[in-house]
Amino acid sequence: MAERAIRTLKSKLYKYFTDTGNHRWVDVLHEIVDGINNSVCRSTGYTPDSFSFSNASERRHKLIENIKLRYKQVFKLGDTVRVAKIKTPFKKGYLPNFSDHIYKIVEVLNTCPITYKLADESGQVERSKFYTHELCAVTQNVDTQYRIHVLKSRQRKGKKEFFVQWIGYDDSYNSWIPERDMISV
Repeated sequence: MAERAIRTLKSKLYKYFTDTGNHRWVDVLHEIVDGINNSVCRSTGYTPDSFSFSNASERRHKLIENIKLRYKQVFKLGDTVRVAKIKTPFKKGYLPNFSDHIYKIVEVLNTCPITYKLADESGQVERSKFYTHELCAVTQNVDTQYRIHVLKSRQRKGKKEFFVQWIGYDDSYNSWIPERDMISV
């Protein structure tokens, strides 16, 4: 904060030096400081002179409220989402930009900007918090199709079953599914 004040003061002084050709700053320092203290700050909307110990708390709360209004909650509790994959600047964009794994929002954190806590389908909460731009809403219903890789098959009570690996999920999700639930694509 002190560095920013020094930078502002220096820029005003050098503007004065350039305009007048005079480098005697002692004579004009008081006027320049008064000018800075009476000019409205674009981020706060107040002049530095208008702050005092008696109103600082009230002004700070107004500023925090204004900052929070800029961030709107896009997702709500219970929404299903996918998480953005991290790509380097030169990575080709042929593959999907979001994970195959579907998560549920279990907590909305009132931070600036708003962040979300996610849990996977088994209910295990992720340790990280995610920003709005890292998430993509997913509408999930009974007809949702998942990509799988068949690992092995078996006959059980006269019906064929497949042991599958769900693409985008770890091995703990591998499971047996009946042939009737599979769709060939």
